[in-house]
Amino acid sequence: MSTTNISALAFNGDQLETIVSFMRTGNDTVSKGLANIDEHMATTRRVPRIDVSNIIQEYNSDPRQAGVSQGTIDLDERLATKIKQMVYMELDPNTYDATIFETMQNHEALLNKGLPPTVEGAIINNVLDKYLERYDIQLWQSNTSTGSGDLEFFDGYLAKLTAGGAGTILVPSPVSLDASNIEEKMIAAFNLLPQPIKESANTKFAMSLTDYYFYIQAMQAKGFKNIDTTVNVAPPYLAKPVVGVAGLPAGKFVVGEMTNDQNSNFWIFNNFGVEGSSFEFDRLPRPSDKFYLKSVDRVDVQIAKPEEVVLYNA
Repeated sequence: MSTTNISALAFNGDQLETIVSFMRTGNDTVSKGLANIDEHMATTRRVPRIDVSNIIQEYNSDPRQAGVSQGTIDLDERLATKIKQMVYMELDPNTYDATIFETMQNHEALLNKGLPPTVEGAIINNVLDKYLERYDIQLWQSNTSTGSGDLEFFDGYLAKLTAGGAGTILVPSPVSLDASNIEEKMIAAFNLLPQPIKESANTKFAMSLTDYYFYIQAMQAKGFKNIDTTVNVAPPYLAKPVVGVAGLPAGKFVVGEMTNDQNSNFWIFNNFGVEGSSFEFDRLPRPSDKFYLKSVDRVDVQIAKPEEVVLYNA
């Protein structure tokens, strides 16, 4: 049930026309270019994969006659099954009677009373911001087995990386991170990467904001390394970008290929692009006085090649 709580807002003189909003972290995974987004309408989507091996052999002047065809081609796929989730809130214009916002409403037409314009805009913007913030947390922390609330609808990146048989490379004996040990653990994780991923220009470290600032503190504490400690941007580590992600919980980080195109190992499947508009706002059918705010999306995530991702999972 949606509720509107109004505290200490009785009219008592002039007030600001702007409503001040609480800050939100937004969707770091998308805004910082860590995942490829697939917006196809289909409920299920597949990421096909190919690998070849055992292709080089001793020279033969007539290989067709000798029957020495050699090589193995492995084809498989990673499946994403999108689930529906929604935002739905009902908003009653009468809630704002006898408050500082009442003077903004149309009192000459009670049957068509709307929400105070300032409140309406602030609600829509804040709901969208909150959705993006929670969406980022969902992408990483959702778990159909252990999650609750909005974290139980699908398995996020961490659940998929730690699922049985996923093949993810795990850093052994993880402990809580702080400024004194994070560099050591990042080196340990990087050393476990397959060599081609170490060399890839798309490889990044992604970690929680808590651990991200531990990393910055660790870099600031080092001797002079041509690092500007006055900027709020972490320097690369081992020539790889280090990115703080609000959706990741403390004590966990991943290393792997992360981009906003199909070269990424991290994928997001949703319907934002084909829906045209993320949110719908309108009046409910008569005789109701209420308005509604609604959004519907299908979503899932997938890791294309867990075998090429290192997870530190304290």
